[in-house]
Amino acid sequence: MDIVLQPVGQIDPGLLEALRQGLCSVIGYSVSINPRIAVPEQAYDAARDQCLADTLIEELYPLRKKGSYLLGITAVNLYATDKNFVFGEASPMMETAVISLYLLGGPGVSKELLLERAVKEAVHEVGHLMGMDHCDNGQCVMHFSGSLIDTDVKNNYFCANCRPRLL
Repeated sequence: MDIVLQPVGQIDPGLLEALRQGLCSVIGYSVSINPRIAVPEQAYDAARDQCLADTLIEELYPLRKKGSYLLGITAVNLYATDKNFVFGEASPMMETAVISLYLLGGPGVSKELLLERAVKEAVHEVGHLMGMDHCDNGQCVMHFSGSLIDTDVKNNYFCANCRPRLL
């Protein structure tokens, strides 16, 4: 399976390329980048100033090519039906996921730290697309990130228990 990154809205091309390289080095699959698309209006909730992650995934799904995973990359703040915010969300059945850079960066956050966090979240969501669940090991990339501290503490790779489960 290949992985295709789908920029949604304005994304720094240098960051996108660095994310492509980071994801490729951790997962070991071919990773390519699609042309940018606009943020789908159907996913945007103006009252919250956020996008509903599941709706965004549904809007991205038709762009997925057979034999590949599609990972949307956006700078728009995401939320889930049961959560005020999410760093990312995945639909293994649709083989489509999305991550947001919105909360991973911000004032005082270096480009290096933003990239490190983005790679971790991208690997995490692709892990879900490959059928992996959350891991109890706080340092495993498949550990759930409920905060930036969780993301910063975990590694960008799979632990010894999760690695064998990669497809």
